[in-house]
Amino acid sequence: MTVLSEPMIAWHSLRHAYPGGALLYFDDFVLAPRHHLLVHGSSGAGKSTLLNLMAGLLRPSDGQLRLAGVELGQLQGSAVDRWRGSQLGLVSPRLHLSPSLNVLENLRLPFLAAGLPVDKERIGLVVTSLGLEGLAKRRAGQLNQGQLQRVILARALLRGPRLLLADEPTANLDEEASERMIGLLCQAAAEHHVTLVVTTHDARVVQRFQTLLPVQLHRLRNLGWLASGLTAGLSTVLGGQPG
Repeated sequence: MTVLSEPMIAWHSLRHAYPGGALLYFDDFVLAPRHHLLVHGSSGAGKSTLLNLMAGLLRPSDGQLRLAGVELGQLQGSAVDRWRGSQLGLVSPRLHLSPSLNVLENLRLPFLAAGLPVDKERIGLVVTSLGLEGLAKRRAGQLNQGQLQRVILARALLRGPRLLLADEPTANLDEEASERMIGLLCQAAAEHHVTLVVTTHDARVVQRFQTLLPVQLHRLRNLGWLASGLTAGLSTVLGGQPG
């Protein structure tokens, strides 16, 4: 008898309304087991909104959103924060480190913020896997953009998340640093057994990920922000092939 695996990500009739009446609608989607998700679209198409919904930073106005077996709409208050801290890792150029602290000190903060003992063994494992040993004692304010992104990725992996959400991870990086970042995300997916969700407006980034990982591409078409009662951001799912 075939046992069906529960999808890591699925949504149905998912909508989010912003104050003033603007509404985003996302076509139904299910991520196949052992695949990763690429969300591609131009600015304003709803990429960040979708990622913030997945992270529990926004609540759906309607519909269901299920990640790692949990219906996010059923979580309330601090339960959302606990779920996010234990199940998700976040990577974005908009996230920041404490500039006066060194890399190791920054990597201790997620444990301290959650009221957990600092897991020095886990920190050492992640630092080694991302090649950060030489930067461990350097203050965050002394790092270049590529180095900062690697430390932010390390921080995202510390608590063993099941999902890694990366919002425009190659933004503000030159071509060499972008290639390195893509490689590190793929390495993290393999070594730390996480499901990647990557948003990007860059077709070259999409093509590169498709050569390295089994992915599904979720393309958001920017139809503009429409008046109250109408929908924008209709999306089409294209099935990716393993390889």
